[in-house]
Amino acid sequence: MLKKVALFLSFLIFVTGAFVAGERTLSPVFQSCIEQHDNSDEGYPPEQKPSAFGITSTTVGSYVRCSAAFVEAHNGAIGALATIVIAAFTEPFGLPLAEKPS
Repeated sequence: MLKKVALFLSFLIFVTGAFVAGERTLSPVFQSCIEQHDNSDEGYPPEQKPSAFGITSTTVGSYVRCSAAFVEAHNGAIGALATIVIAAFTEPFGLPLAEKPS
């Protein structure tokens, strides 16, 4: 059981990393949104933007907003991928039903 949970968590981390890498490198919607938010934050002095490891609350907020813009712009493709994943998970349940004893 523990092995299955570890496998699921590692799969979840992999999918999240692939999503973040994909939106950062492949999506012009996300990239233009990040550039727009980076340019709007330049007017504030560093004292008003406390950070830990270079991550500010405005950085996290703009990343969430831009991720939402990415999801909204690509909602059809994300829905299609989700449908394929759901079909792949439910397909093994139908296999025993398809086998008829003779």
